[in-house]
Amino acid sequence: MSEWFKEEVGSSIAGLMSYMDATGIEKVDDYTVRLNLNTAEIGVPEHLFHYPALMLNSRTFEGDFLKAPHGTALHTGYLYRRREVLLKARSDYWQKAPDGQPLPYLDEMEFIDMGDDTSAWMAAIKGGQVDYLDLADNVSPDFYNGLKDDASVQIDGLATGICRVLRMRVDIDPWTDNKVRQALRLCRTGKRSSAWLILGKDCKARTFTCTPVTPNTVRNPSRL
Repeated sequence: MSEWFKEEVGSSIAGLMSYMDATGIEKVDDYTVRLNLNTAEIGVPEHLFHYPALMLNSRTFEGDFLKAPHGTALHTGYLYRRREVLLKARSDYWQKAPDGQPLPYLDEMEFIDMGDDTSAWMAAIKGGQVDYLDLADNVSPDFYNGLKDDASVQIDGLATGICRVLRMRVDIDPWTDNKVRQALRLCRTGKRSSAWLILGKDCKARTFTCTPVTPNTVRNPSRL
């Protein structure tokens, strides 16, 4: 972890986690690390999920992961090019499928970065150049509107915790008045917002930032 904060490494983690530095990394025991922050920060778990935070096994890392990709994944790196990665199945994967057959089922997987142009994405799957579109956090309605009527494309939906939050500055008028804040809340209806913002493809939430799909969400219908 200390590598993130070295100037010569140039990791974006250093800026993202500017609320701490390498001196705040404390080894408690063989399995525990304590982070001592310079200021309070609620986003630590999310920042540790940031892609430059990837950690490699120091006992097997040979200096270039692309040339020597040691790991326990189902596939191993075969070809890396700009905007394209080809992964081939391992013949020595340790786990078996529930049916007893060796994993993985797929001989290879190819990932292609098609940029930010949504029309290129849709043209690729309609034309058969790709088999699957991973939209990740790209929640543009263009994909749904452009593909929902195409019989050759299957759209799979999944309830997630992605949301857009509106917060009021309670230290600035008129939001200092709780009645004004309540009025804003009461004038918003779930059905109207759903149809307008996300084409009705949503799950019913509450008036606080906690998704219903979270296992520890309190199930209280009176608070909907």
